[in-house]
Amino acid sequence: MAALDDADMPLTTRAALVRTRLAFERTLMAWVRTAVSLITFGFTLFKAFQWAGQHATAPDDALLSPRALALAMIALGIVALLMASGQHVLHVRRLRQELGALPVISVGILVALAFIVIGVLALLTVIRES
Repeated sequence: MAALDDADMPLTTRAALVRTRLAFERTLMAWVRTAVSLITFGFTLFKAFQWAGQHATAPDDALLSPRALALAMIALGIVALLMASGQHVLHVRRLRQELGALPVISVGILVALAFIVIGVLALLTVIRES
Protein backbone atom coordinates (compact mmCIF):
# COMPACT_ATOMS: atom_id res chain seq x y z
CA MET A 1 0.00 0.00 0.00
CA ALA A 2 1.35 3.42 -0.90
CA ALA A 3 1.67 6.12 1.71
CA LEU A 4 -1.61 7.92 2.27
CA ASP A 5 -2.07 11.62 2.87
CA ASP A 6 -4.05 12.54 6.00
CA ALA A 7 -6.70 14.21 3.84
CA ASP A 8 -7.17 11.06 1.74
CA MET A 9 -7.21 8.70 4.71
CA PRO A 10 -10.61 7.64 6.05
CA LEU A 11 -11.30 8.43 9.70
CA THR A 12 -11.36 4.74 10.67
CA THR A 13 -7.93 4.22 9.07
CA ARG A 14 -6.50 7.28 10.85
CA ALA A 15 -7.95 6.06 14.17
CA ALA A 16 -6.44 2.60 13.61
CA LEU A 17 -3.09 4.22 12.82
CA VAL A 18 -3.19 6.25 16.03
CA ARG A 19 -4.15 3.18 18.09
CA THR A 20 -1.35 1.13 16.56
CA ARG A 21 1.21 3.85 17.12
CA LEU A 22 0.11 4.27 20.74
CA ALA A 23 0.27 0.50 21.23
CA PHE A 24 3.90 0.60 20.06
CA GLU A 25 4.58 3.42 22.55
CA ARG A 26 2.90 1.53 25.42
CA THR A 27 4.90 -1.59 24.65
CA LEU A 28 8.16 0.36 24.63
CA MET A 29 7.29 2.11 27.89
CA ALA A 30 6.51 -1.27 29.49
CA TRP A 31 10.00 -2.41 28.48
CA VAL A 32 11.44 0.83 29.85
CA ARG A 33 9.76 0.19 33.22
CA THR A 34 11.07 -3.36 33.33
CA ALA A 35 14.60 -2.38 32.32
CA VAL A 36 14.75 0.55 34.73
CA SER A 37 13.64 -1.79 37.52
CA LEU A 38 16.49 -4.15 36.67
CA ILE A 39 19.04 -1.34 36.49
CA THR A 40 17.97 0.35 39.70
CA PHE A 41 17.64 -2.89 41.66
CA GLY A 42 21.07 -4.04 40.49
CA PHE A 43 22.68 -0.74 41.42
CA THR A 44 20.85 -0.61 44.76
CA LEU A 45 21.91 -4.17 45.56
CA PHE A 46 25.53 -3.31 44.85
CA LYS A 47 25.42 -0.12 46.94
CA ALA A 48 23.65 -1.88 49.83
CA PHE A 49 26.32 -4.58 50.02
CA GLN A 50 29.03 -1.95 49.61
CA TRP A 51 27.55 0.13 52.45
CA ALA A 52 27.23 -2.91 54.68
CA GLY A 53 30.85 -3.80 53.98
CA GLN A 54 29.86 -7.29 52.84
CA HIS A 55 30.69 -7.14 49.15
CA ALA A 56 34.25 -8.35 49.71
CA THR A 57 33.33 -11.13 52.13
CA ALA A 58 31.25 -13.37 49.88
CA PRO A 59 31.87 -17.06 50.56
CA ASP A 60 34.23 -18.77 48.14
CA ASP A 61 31.59 -21.36 47.27
CA ALA A 62 28.99 -18.72 46.27
CA LEU A 63 27.82 -19.16 42.70
CA LEU A 64 27.27 -15.44 42.23
CA SER A 65 28.71 -12.57 44.24
CA PRO A 66 26.53 -9.52 44.95
CA ARG A 67 28.75 -7.50 42.59
CA ALA A 68 28.37 -10.04 39.78
CA LEU A 69 24.61 -10.16 40.31
CA ALA A 70 24.43 -6.35 40.25
CA LEU A 71 26.48 -6.22 37.04
CA ALA A 72 24.29 -8.88 35.43
CA MET A 73 21.06 -7.08 36.36
CA ILE A 74 22.30 -3.72 35.11
CA ALA A 75 23.62 -5.23 31.89
CA LEU A 76 20.36 -7.11 31.33
CA GLY A 77 18.41 -3.88 31.78
CA ILE A 78 20.61 -2.08 29.25
CA VAL A 79 20.36 -4.92 26.72
CA ALA A 80 16.57 -5.07 27.15
CA LEU A 81 16.32 -1.33 26.51
CA LEU A 82 18.51 -1.57 23.42
CA MET A 83 16.52 -4.48 22.00
CA ALA A 84 13.13 -2.93 22.79
CA SER A 85 14.21 0.40 21.28
CA GLY A 86 15.41 -1.32 18.13
CA GLN A 87 12.18 -3.28 17.83
CA HIS A 88 10.14 -0.10 18.36
CA VAL A 89 12.07 1.77 15.66
CA LEU A 90 11.59 -1.11 13.19
CA HIS A 91 7.85 -1.33 13.85
CA VAL A 92 7.32 2.42 13.55
CA ARG A 93 9.45 2.57 10.40
CA ARG A 94 7.41 -0.24 8.85
CA LEU A 95 4.17 1.50 9.81
CA ARG A 96 5.44 4.78 8.35
CA GLN A 97 6.37 3.02 5.07
CA GLU A 98 2.90 1.51 4.79
CA LEU A 99 0.78 4.48 5.78
CA GLY A 100 3.01 7.52 6.18
CA ALA A 101 1.99 10.50 8.30
CA LEU A 102 3.57 9.45 11.60
CA PRO A 103 5.29 11.75 14.08
CA VAL A 104 9.04 11.73 13.61
CA ILE A 105 10.01 11.86 17.29
CA SER A 106 8.85 9.21 19.73
CA VAL A 107 8.77 10.25 23.38
CA GLY A 108 9.24 6.60 24.34
CA ILE A 109 12.50 6.40 22.38
CA LEU A 110 13.81 9.57 24.01
CA VAL A 111 13.03 8.15 27.47
CA ALA A 112 14.60 4.79 26.55
CA LEU A 113 17.77 6.47 25.28
CA ALA A 114 18.02 8.55 28.45
CA PHE A 115 17.77 5.42 30.59
CA ILE A 116 20.31 3.60 28.42
CA VAL A 117 22.78 6.39 29.22
CA ILE A 118 21.89 6.22 32.92
CA GLY A 119 22.25 2.42 32.86
CA VAL A 120 25.68 2.61 31.24
CA LEU A 121 26.76 5.14 33.86
CA ALA A 122 25.50 2.83 36.63
CA LEU A 123 27.34 -0.10 35.06
CA LEU A 124 30.58 1.89 34.85
CA THR A 125 30.16 3.01 38.45
CA VAL A 126 29.80 -0.57 39.68
CA ILE A 127 32.81 -1.66 37.63
CA ARG A 128 34.92 1.28 38.82
CA GLU A 129 34.01 1.02 42.52
CA SER A 130 34.70 -2.67 42.83
